[in-house]
Amino acid sequence: MLRAAHLLYWAVLSALVHFSKGQTSLYSGYAKKKAGLIDDIPTVTLSNGERFPQVGLGVGNLQANRVENMVYEGIKAEHRIRLIDTAYASGNEKQVARGIVSGVRRFRKTENYDDPVQVHVVTKVWYTHLGYNRTKISVKQSLDNLIDAIKDPNVDLRVHVLIHWPRCHDGIEWMDCE
Repeated sequence: MLRAAHLLYWAVLSALVHFSKGQTSLYSGYAKKKAGLIDDIPTVTLSNGERFPQVGLGVGNLQANRVENMVYEGIKAEHRIRLIDTAYASGNEKQVARGIVSGVRRFRKTENYDDPVQVHVVTKVWYTHLGYNRTKISVKQSLDNLIDAIKDPNVDLRVHVLIHWPRCHDGIEWMDCE
């Protein structure tokens, strides 16, 4: 299993490959619409065939009153952010959802874009919420916090859930640390 640092390294390396093929910018202008993403946003194809943005906006440590506006601004055509990274422990998932909804509405209006806009949110289960039942509760809380964006017909929201600071504790039998 790849660690987050390896994935980040891989994403940066992939972006550099794009530059080495003669591109002068990752965002070189609009191309055709494809699956709710703009074609010139750098993406990677996952093992299930879905495209995943390689560049995103992390809002985990932002002041709560700035999150909604940062996400709203990130979705603008000139920024093309389609990946938002947050965590339940950051306490800002509701602000992320509101920023996505308002940003997508503005994007669709200013860019004459009729289809739902695909946005990915990576959120995380805090490491103290591990275990089957506690993890299910944590994921449900995150989905409840993101409900504004999930239910908005203009947004094609893709939610990805990770374990925040995964670690194994030998004294906890169900973790099976080997």
